[in-house]
Amino acid sequence: MNRITLKFPKPLPARDAKGNEKPSPYFDWDGMFDEIRATLEPQLLENLGDIELEMMLAATAEIRVTGNYIGMKSTDVRDMVSQLLGDAMENIDTTAYATQ
Repeated sequence: MNRITLKFPKPLPARDAKGNEKPSPYFDWDGMFDEIRATLEPQLLENLGDIELEMMLAATAEIRVTGNYIGMKSTDVRDMVSQLLGDAMENIDTTAYATQ
């Protein structure tokens, strides 16, 4: 099965003047991922056919393409996913997922 894995960078913790880690506000990553999936997945299915979309937090941002996409190179698939993800993220209010 073809798979698209989207890795989002974990935010760095805030530090006080002494270098101690400050408590950070709660962020609902699952809720944001669900909103991204609702926008992005139908577009990916339309353009790439049957795929599995996976989203996770990681050390760095990455778009990983696994499988065979007939008539497309992996770099072309990554570029398309990047564009669609950018379009999806423009309409998301991330502050709705953060609580103090």
